[in-house]
Amino acid sequence: MIDAPEQFCQRWTNAWIERDIATVEALMTPHYHFVDADGVVWSRERVAELVQSADYRLSWSGRSEISVELANASCAIIVCRWRGEGVYRRRRFADDQRCTSVLVRHGAQWLVAHEHCSPIGAG
Repeated sequence: MIDAPEQFCQRWTNAWIERDIATVEALMTPHYHFVDADGVVWSRERVAELVQSADYRLSWSGRSEISVELANASCAIIVCRWRGEGVYRRRRFADDQRCTSVLVRHGAQWLVAHEHCSPIGAG
């Protein structure tokens, strides 16, 4: 049975909270990249380092306003609102962002190929 893209989102979020690097790496394509709010491109390796880093701890994370568009049988585009709290380099953060993820199907599971997140402004 093939997981739905929404199920992927939950597995991805849980892996980050639990700092489960094996699952995070298993859910990324070999050429995964993330574009942050400042336009900096993060490689798969850099993201894996962050998940394992003592400088980073995600204490809470949740997705809402999830919209899934199946581009075809093996490509899904997800737009959602992501909220999270934690600590990065000894500074607490509370983020509220609009995120886009591009998933590709590999066999019976979805993998994330690309993500981009932008802060949701106060007005």
